[in-house]
Amino acid sequence: MSSTMETIFKVLFSVVIASNLVGNTMVILVVALHRRMKTPMNCLLANLALADFFVGLFLIPRTLLNDLYTHPGGWVGDFLCKMLTHACFTYLAAVASMLTLMFISWERYYAIMYPHSSRGRINANKLRLLVAVSWLVAFGYTSLEFWIIKFDEEKKACIYDWSVALWKTDVFVWCICLSLLPLGIQVGLYARVVYRLWGQKTQTKEISQRSLMIKRKRLTKTVLLISIINIVLRLPIDVHYFLSTFASDSVTTADWWKPVSFSVSHLMLVLNSAVNPIIYAAKDKTFRQHMWRLLRKGCGRSSRVMNTSVAESRTYTDNCKVFELKKL
Repeated sequence: MSSTMETIFKVLFSVVIASNLVGNTMVILVVALHRRMKTPMNCLLANLALADFFVGLFLIPRTLLNDLYTHPGGWVGDFLCKMLTHACFTYLAAVASMLTLMFISWERYYAIMYPHSSRGRINANKLRLLVAVSWLVAFGYTSLEFWIIKFDEEKKACIYDWSVALWKTDVFVWCICLSLLPLGIQVGLYARVVYRLWGQKTQTKEISQRSLMIKRKRLTKTVLLISIINIVLRLPIDVHYFLSTFASDSVTTADWWKPVSFSVSHLMLVLNSAVNPIIYAAKDKTFRQHMWRLLRKGCGRSSRVMNTSVAESRTYTDNCKVFELKKL
């Protein structure tokens, strides 16, 4: 890419990653600090926010800092490739994020389709199990990449030291098993939920039942919007890896294609992680209120620290003046 294009992408990555880190941190704090917010759904959303936070955090070295240092070689270079500079943890977190979204759709399905049954509902034990499964599967998928990735002295880049067959298998698992399959499950579950909530004409005479139905529709709209945006913004990275692996050379050997495709697809990936807190704030009044209070507290604490520093500097200046007068 040209230097101008690289600068544009760096600015875009900076803005989106900063929004990602701030927004998802606020979501985690809202759920962690308020007992009433610790519902199974909100805990799943907090796990999603944690995964999205890591997507942005571990993408920083590869997108913003890659031109600011010289990558060492040897075993130190291999270690840094595995742990930091190749953004392996970004893909790990992306897998955990996708699985969490699938579990959220499952929770909505059973809450709407079987509201009086406890079989499929998520309690504390099931919640811990689902969170553990999302991260264990993610670690299992990326463990092979951690093992074989190394720093190439000639190319001056982190590379995968494996066969073509294993590379194609890895991309197939990423695109099909960890992307299209979870997305297909979400589409199927939400289709049933949407038909039950908006397609069927059900009469609810009791005020409590109407209120419950309104809450269910509002929450379903929120998580459904998150899933739709996830499908749209995650598609570019799947297309990027699929074409890079299986497409003909005439498509992927162009000098501009791979760097531009990589930057666009990963920008969409981190944008997908950054947009979720905005959806929570826009669609959920309780989340919006708690997030606004966190902002006010943070700004208030910063202003108090600033005022204290100004007061201390003024006191120091006054004392210095008094000291000078005494000397005179």
